[in-house]
Formats: sequence, C-alpha cells, structure tokens
Amino acid sequence: MRSIVDAVYRFALRLSGAPDQVEDLVQETFLKAYKSWGQYTRGTATKSWLFTICRNVFLRGRERRQRHDEIVTETVGRDGPGPNPVNPVWVSVLGVDPEGDFFESIVDERIMQAIDDLPEEYRMAVVLSDLEGLPYADIAELMER
Repeated sequence: MRSIVDAVYRFALRLSGAPDQVEDLVQETFLKAYKSWGQYTRGTATKSWLFTICRNVFLRGRERRQRHDEIVTETVGRDGPGPNPVNPVWVSVLGVDPEGDFFESIVDERIMQAIDDLPEEYRMAVVLSDLEGLPYADIAELMER
C-alpha cells in the first residue's frame, strides 16, 4: 500500500510542480477514491485508477483557481499592477480602518491638546505607549531610563 501512496505522491508532484500543494492533492485523491470505491472495477490497475482520480482533482482545482482569478478581475476590474484581492467580497472593506475610526471618534481635540501640553518626556512616553503600542521596557530603553 505504501508504494501506491508514494507513487500517487510522485505523480501529484509532477502534475502540480508545487511541493506545498502536493499533500492536499494526494489527500483529495484518496478521499475521492474512498468515496467512489464502489465504482472501481476489481482486477484493473489500482495505480492507474488513482492516477486518473489525481489528474482529475488537479485539473478541477486548476480550473477553479483560473475561474476565481477571472471573477476577481471582472468584479474588481483590476487589470493593471497592484495587489489583487483574494476575495471580491472583501473589496468593499479594503482600506477601512475601524480601530483608527474608533480612535478618532473618542479622541477629540481636547485630549490631543492635553497630550501636547505634557512635558517632553511624559508626552514621549504617552505617545510611544498609548499611540504606538510599544511595551514599557522598549519605551524605557528608547528614552534611556
């Protein structure tokens, strides 16, 4: 049995050319073989049957990826350079900064003015801690304290 698994693995590696996809391809192959075991004709070459399943799984996956890319291009209309979103559903939230929006909604001009009025070393500590999120140890090192 192990030699059959190894053979399917090598075949999948040759098909995909991508070592990071091979294990998923082999797993999907054996899952489909298990589900369709009743369709297997006893006495025929099991290895060939598994290679056929593996090839079909690979081709369907490639077609899905190509179709996905086409849908993204059609939906988003990105033909030029720049990153393509993984999923067109997320296009509406690209560039959205909920944390920044929340911060701006609570931090008004009075708070910013109060921070600006602090002595230099306290202002620096507040900015590094509360606005930049640095740990206290890093702040102490930066401020040489």
